[in-house]
Amino acid sequence: MHVDATFKLNRHGYPVIVVGFSDVMRNFHLLGLFVICDRQESTYVRVFKSLQSTMFWLFRGDLEANAIMGDAETAQWNAIL
Repeated sequence: MHVDATFKLNRHGYPVIVVGFSDVMRNFHLLGLFVICDRQESTYVRVFKSLQSTMFWLFRGDLEANAIMGDAETAQWNAIL
């Protein structure tokens, strides 16, 4: 799973979290885009819980990731772990 927060995608400067995964052919598949107001651990926890519940609703199973790739943001990693 790939997780990254990017900026300057909207005029207010809110961070946008992009979440997706790559298949064996190295194609990227978008799972979700989240516009957030801050980059706090609690915000990332809400994002990941929302993603998990949506994936469960869509596929009737838990979200399982063999590896997670993201940047070195502490709040992001604390929410994942």
